[in-house]
Amino acid sequence: MMKNQILSLIFTTLVVTQVCASVQAQESTPAYVEPKSPAGNATPAEPMSPEAPHIIVVEPPIEAPPAPAIVVEPAVQEEKEERVPAFRRRHRFLLGAFATTGATAQFDDATYTVGSVRESAEIEFTTENVFGLTAEIRSQAPHAWGYQVGIAIESQRGIKESKLKTKNDTIRTTYNDKPKFRSTLLYANLVYQWERFYIPFGFNFSFPNFDDESIPTSTYFKIRGGAGAQFGLGYAFSDVLHAEILFHSMGLSAVESTNTGTLYEIDYSNGSLSDTRFIIKFAF
Repeated sequence: MMKNQILSLIFTTLVVTQVCASVQAQESTPAYVEPKSPAGNATPAEPMSPEAPHIIVVEPPIEAPPAPAIVVEPAVQEEKEERVPAFRRRHRFLLGAFATTGATAQFDDATYTVGSVRESAEIEFTTENVFGLTAEIRSQAPHAWGYQVGIAIESQRGIKESKLKTKNDTIRTTYNDKPKFRSTLLYANLVYQWERFYIPFGFNFSFPNFDDESIPTSTYFKIRGGAGAQFGLGYAFSDVLHAEILFHSMGLSAVESTNTGTLYEIDYSNGSLSDTRFIIKFAF
């Protein structure tokens, strides 16, 4: 009897344990949700799977790789031989041609003697304009001082008219057969140059040569040279072409006398012949 009760109790315990395990399994199964179709027709429901836990993965920011360094190589500057214009070179040789205008010779300290009478006089010559040639060596540079040294050779110059003025009288003489002389000058200038314009100024010494055949045989005439000066303005058009305008004066002295007719003697003393010169020069 007792044995049967014990077996019955064990059986009952196993049944209760099995039922509890079934109930617990049903509670852990997710509920079935029946989805609705758009038309309202029921569709078979599908079991919902348990929602997976959300895992947030924080990735480190991806840094862009550093840009490659750009190596800038210095530009190779080609050395080009630049031709420097003449007005930028220091030493040049030039040949030129010139023409004069407004030529007048003035002697302010002359002495006029007729017989035994001697008077102070002023004498003025009006002469022909001339052409000439120059050869020159110069050293110049922009915005700097330089120099010019050269020679000028004039064509023959005729005396058109003379005026002798004393205290009491004025004697004018017009020449049909013009007395003529030719001059050679040596000159030297200091020069200050800007970019293209320049100012030359300096001194000269003249060597005149009188043409004896242009005066009467009864007249004695001797002319000598002397120191003079010039100044002006120049311009360099290009590396070979230069132009100048000069106000020019050259020193002269002379003696004149006659041995027939009315005897007279004129001592011209020291004077000057002034003109304006237009010069074109070509550099080499």
